[in-house]
Amino acid sequence: ATHLLGVELRAPYDGDELQDTDRLFTAPRYATAVFRLFYCIWSCTCAFLWLREQEFFPPSVGGKGATVNCWDLKGGVGLETSADFDDANAVLRKYFLVQASYHLHSWATHVMSLMALVWYKTSLVTIRKSMVSYWRALLQHLLALAMIGGCYFFSSLRRLGAIGIFALDVSSLFVHLLQLCINAPPNSLWHQPKVIAWIHRGLVIPIFLYTRFYVFPFVVWYSSIYESKDWLLQMERTLFPGSAQAMKLIFHGFLIVNVALNLVAFRRLLFHPHLHSVTSKARTQASAREQ
Repeated sequence: ATHLLGVELRAPYDGDELQDTDRLFTAPRYATAVFRLFYCIWSCTCAFLWLREQEFFPPSVGGKGATVNCWDLKGGVGLETSADFDDANAVLRKYFLVQASYHLHSWATHVMSLMALVWYKTSLVTIRKSMVSYWRALLQHLLALAMIGGCYFFSSLRRLGAIGIFALDVSSLFVHLLQLCINAPPNSLWHQPKVIAWIHRGLVIPIFLYTRFYVFPFVVWYSSIYESKDWLLQMERTLFPGSAQAMKLIFHGFLIVNVALNLVAFRRLLFHPHLHSVTSKARTQASAREQ
């Protein structure tokens, strides 16, 4: 979701209209948005149906449990399902593998696209613009793969990680819906300024704020800080001296980078020049109808 709208910002903001290069890639961006939207719908639906009754899935994401139950001390370390403390982890393993496959596919797609742009560069597509357009997406997919891989080996982290992944996917679903509308054919209902403006203001922004700036820091991160103390002590005894401190530094470091990327993404959602142009058109059309 870092490559939020498929239309990258320019610095400084030098106008509201899309450049020729942006129009050139509208069709593949539209196709990509459709794929990602359907993936997020499928992923969020499956995750909610699988996890909503679990004891660790909290009300903040539609469940009935509590995050403190993520840190069950009967959990183990390893790849064998028999080492897990309940049957929920069989589902969680499948969920994590699907998520890892998606992010690996997205990362590879960005790398191949970047290589193609560099290899077939023209006067419209330069190496510099290609790097600016893709570095955030590449970084976030690599960060997601690292966190998914790290959480996969620990029973308790799989539980907490599933909550965070689900929240981020819900937000990404509506971001991809917005991307679909922006890149839809000009005569499509989805491409109408009032539709884009309503989805942007009424769905994307509120859900982005809730999932990425409430659920992620105040539910997931809070649990990892205050509810994991006994679990970390157990890991310290199981692994080696200093392992708990190392795990805390790595995990919190990943979360800090993720929050920073979310702040960058939120800024882009608020001040994207194309969205500014679309919302201005929607206001103009509404004023014309009132007159």
